[in-house]
Amino acid sequence: MYKTVTRFFMLFFALSIIVPAQAIFNTGQIGITLNNYGRVRVGAPGDVDRQIDRSSLLVVKSQTETFDYKQDAENEVPESVISPSTWGDHQINVKINNTYSNLPPAVTANIDVFGWNSKNFAIARFAVISNETASFSAILGMEVIPQLGGAYGLEILRYDNVTKTVYTHRDTHYVGYKILNANYNSVSLIDWYTGYEVDTSYFNWLTLTRVDTFLQTGGDGGVALFSQHKKSLNTGDTAYMYVGISYGTTKQTMDLGITEAQAKYNERFPTSIKDVVFNPSDFELLQNYPNPFNPSTVIAYNQPKEAFVELKVYDLLGNEIVTLFKGVNNAGVHSYNFDASNLSNGTYFYTLRSEGVNMTRKMTILK
Repeated sequence: MYKTVTRFFMLFFALSIIVPAQAIFNTGQIGITLNNYGRVRVGAPGDVDRQIDRSSLLVVKSQTETFDYKQDAENEVPESVISPSTWGDHQINVKINNTYSNLPPAVTANIDVFGWNSKNFAIARFAVISNETASFSAILGMEVIPQLGGAYGLEILRYDNVTKTVYTHRDTHYVGYKILNANYNSVSLIDWYTGYEVDTSYFNWLTLTRVDTFLQTGGDGGVALFSQHKKSLNTGDTAYMYVGISYGTTKQTMDLGITEAQAKYNERFPTSIKDVVFNPSDFELLQNYPNPFNPSTVIAYNQPKEAFVELKVYDLLGNEIVTLFKGVNNAGVHSYNFDASNLSNGTYFYTLRSEGVNMTRKMTILK
């Protein structure tokens, strides 16, 4: 489905609102629009013009198998404004999958974008669940199409190795993107051309372990594509990508927004999977993050070899709440999202069992 929306003539409002097929919020410093297919648009405060026409998720499985917005994305759960927000002052959400094309990779993506009043940044969270019948190595990334000041073309695309930011600018418009939870695998900066959205091209751009640092685009404008390192996904596994987005009238103000976005992420996730070095010969059960949490948290563990594994959650009385995973997993790090929306405040336990291994950790729901 080629998804187009009529030109964005609507002023952003100070509070989150819903318009047909879009969810919008404006912090007073940056405006974000999310549509039913996972397209994230960026606007300046009070500006009728877009700054970013589209930023959207990419999931690479193989040289000929990439999930992208234009060719594969279909809506599963319509866009909505989440109130109250689970993080920050604003939250908009949509769930998409690959059923428009029914081509691999078979994935479901739960997308949230969070904002803070009077701040010039937002944080997008992409939770990608594998619906494939076998494990595969997934590379998560984004493609970004600038429309600075409401116009395409002649913008500059850059990668700043100091701030680890992919950004675009022209005149007094600066928009930056930064992966907050992982290192970059690649950054590709290209001139836009008709029909660039091809799986083999996406594969090449997102798997090349190189970083383009500068492109002066032509009259049609450009596209920035970037990715994080691959993650092995079994059926039902979830991979996460957190991306900070910042707008400013100067590079300095844009950089400040990116710095604040990273600080917000680090505050919420003081220890993430990427920060932990696992002993490959041992089972290890990681402390959930965030903790305390409301309403969801991530539970991760490492297993040294292929084995049957059970991961369950219990209450204080030992009653089983949910089985997060039960089955055979490959060696490696595995993570699962635990949604406690229907549970009350208090202490809970999660337990990992496998081949004589029995590990338990404590976590706290604080609403």
